Amino acid sequence: MSWNQSFQGSCMFIDAWRDNRQDELQASLRKAIHRWIGYLTIQIEKAVDSGEFKKDLDAKQAAFELYGHYLSAPRFLFACWATRK
Repeated sequence: MSWNQSFQGSCMFIDAWRDNRQDELQASLRKAIHRWIGYLTIQIEKAVDSGEFKKDLDAKQAAFELYGHYLSAPRFLFACWATRK
């Protein structure tokens, strides 16, 4: 697990994804990410259908952006915390 040695607060899923090795663990992590984004997409589509979001919302794009916010949140919070010292 060479990718884990560089883990410094980033997402271990994304760190594993960037590694060029192809092994069972990385395949599982990639599958988990795809399933999670797929789940988010389905939930956003349901919210569009129920009128909670605008009808023209692109559910796949919204899921991608939501996942991006999720990934960036720890870095943002750390930056806010660091400036308070």
